[in-house]
Amino acid sequence: LDTGIFNENKYFVCFVEYSKTDSEDVCIKITIINRAYEKAKLHLLPHIWFRNIWSWFPDAEKPQIKKIETEQKNISALEIKKKDFGEYRLLCADAPELLFCENETNYKKLYGGENISEYAKDGINEYIVNVDKTAVNPENTGTKAAAHYEIELEAGESRTIYLRLYNSVNQIPKGDFKDLCERTFQVRKAEADEFYNSITHETLNDDEKNIMR
Repeated sequence: LDTGIFNENKYFVCFVEYSKTDSEDVCIKITIINRAYEKAKLHLLPHIWFRNIWSWFPDAEKPQIKKIETEQKNISALEIKKKDFGEYRLLCADAPELLFCENETNYKKLYGGENISEYAKDGINEYIVNVDKTAVNPENTGTKAAAHYEIELEAGESRTIYLRLYNSVNQIPKGDFKDLCERTFQVRKAEADEFYNSITHETLNDDEKNIMR
């Protein structure tokens, strides 16, 4: 079935890569490419949320994600906290707008019932698609959050966004945030190349080598 969705190359390509500096420190690299022959806009919304199990039990403790201040320049930061889970930080390069709601069903919209929270789980979608500013929490806290990047790319242009998720007991190195993340990707890629080169037979062609990986 040809839907025609890729006609005239009017689409974006999105590559998402992850690279660990250690077991509780993950760099995230998102590369967007405009494949169209003209300038185009895109809303990029990397999300983070807690699985909703607090609604199952009346005495369950509700986790929290909230916006926090950071000394790092041009960075938006979130604190992610849950009992028996620890405390984490998510750093977002280029200081995007942060949006918050609860990971709870919109009973009012679906069934005509009453919502548990004023800011239901589709709040971020309502904010972006329907420009409903009341759908997200102005207190910048919730159990579901997104970094809102408004991107405009020329034909064939690309842009890379960096984020970093880490346990708050760790101290991330000082320096340029993007350079430090990219350095991690280059080191891990080199390690992977070295490993696979050591176990890949030289008679294989490039496609076969990629299959092994």
